[in-house]
Amino acid sequence: GVRANSLPCFGSPNCALYLSVSTVSNNAIKSNNAAVIVAATATLQNSKFESNRGGFAAGVVQSSGNLYIKGGTFNKNSAVRGGVFAAYGTLNIQDSTFSENKATKSGGVGLIRKGSITV
Repeated sequence: GVRANSLPCFGSPNCALYLSVSTVSNNAIKSNNAAVIVAATATLQNSKFESNRGGFAAGVVQSSGNLYIKGGTFNKNSAVRGGVFAAYGTLNIQDSTFSENKATKSGGVGLIRKGSITV
């Protein structure tokens, strides 16, 4: 699997990331950010994310622009808000599976602010 700190956008909120056919698991962060990806734009295709633990927002991905998820599997990810994602722009989800994700305050799967959503 891929470790979050090896991804090119880790800790860079102005970055655009494309991730395909990957397994990302067992990452954790104690700050306010997502455990795996913080990016302006992110495209996640045919990838599996499991047992990632985010800080305040998002167990997997936090995006300030466009977030596109297709063919993803998200299992047992968690955060305070948004167990899988925090989207602050346009969100598009297709053909994806979400199971046993949780948030301690709100948004077991996601936290959506501003923008639009297409599922």
